[in-house]
Amino acid sequence: MPLDCKDVPVYVWKDVREKWAQVQIPSDINWNVCSLCEFMYCGDVSDKYDSNLENCENCPLFKYGACTAYPLSSKLHIYYWVKNADVEAHAYDIKGQWIEYIKKFLGKLDKLIEELES
Repeated sequence: MPLDCKDVPVYVWKDVREKWAQVQIPSDINWNVCSLCEFMYCGDVSDKYDSNLENCENCPLFKYGACTAYPLSSKLHIYYWVKNADVEAHAYDIKGQWIEYIKKFLGKLDKLIEELES
């Protein structure tokens, strides 16, 4: 059963926020296991036989499409935005949409962290 965001400890969300706050350009993306993956024990996405990958589907970010463990289907990764862009979209527009999503994601994390700490 999917976890609610409020079921995750605040220190995990702070680590996730810190990771994504450092992303300004595509080469800044660190697509390694994050604190939330470790908390959920999602396993190793490079190993398609890892039985713990099913835990990813219970992650709060999975239901929003923010992270599905795979770059092409995760809104936090620029590959998602490139894959889903209009044929006529310019690289600048795609990067702008992606950065805007990251900013909104960070804003939601700020509100969640504040709520969990109060």
